[in-house]
Amino acid sequence: GECVGILGSNGAGKTTLLKTLIGREQPDSGQVKLGHRVQVGYHDQGLQSLSYDTTVVRAVWPEDDTDWVEGDVRSLLARFGLKGDHAFRKVGQLSGGEKAKAALARLCATGANLLVMDEPTNHLDIWSCESLERSIREFEGTVLVVSHDRYFLNKVADRIVVVADGRVRVIDGGYEAYQHIVQKQKEEAEKAKARAAAPPHAPAAPKAQPRT
Repeated sequence: GECVGILGSNGAGKTTLLKTLIGREQPDSGQVKLGHRVQVGYHDQGLQSLSYDTTVVRAVWPEDDTDWVEGDVRSLLARFGLKGDHAFRKVGQLSGGEKAKAALARLCATGANLLVMDEPTNHLDIWSCESLERSIREFEGTVLVVSHDRYFLNKVADRIVVVADGRVRVIDGGYEAYQHIVQKQKEEAEKAKARAAAPPHAPAAPKAQPRT
């Protein structure tokens, strides 16, 4: 039921971590166990989940769910700003932003209870980002999302995983808690630096002995 955000610099291993957790990469050591009845929906940066030769409405339509009808799919697409004729264009004819919206709509239609997203706000306009934020907050399952968008993470994440130097650190409390910890560490580092740079104190002069 939580949304966990993953932060880290480029090349830190965020995408590798995601793919390892869902079984698309093998871990160097140890093992990953998903919970019972976990169904994973994966949104990749390259938007490879969509067939570029298929119409948008067909690319998003869940193949294994007979309850969906065309009106449902078009309503879902409209939530992400793909209205009217956009539903019947080939995926390959869409812009980068439109492809991202279609990929997210497909993810929402899968029935997955674990959504794994790699940079989902790339190419999205503000309106689409707000729609995605709302969808994540309303989602009853679990979300694992990599993002450099700090405003987005501040809206959706319940805890943060920071990836750096081949290690991870878990911060409870979301992005604001992470910011507070970073600021506190920065202040402590500055104080330590100032203490190290301060000149040593001169030794105190010995007290005069009383005359006898």
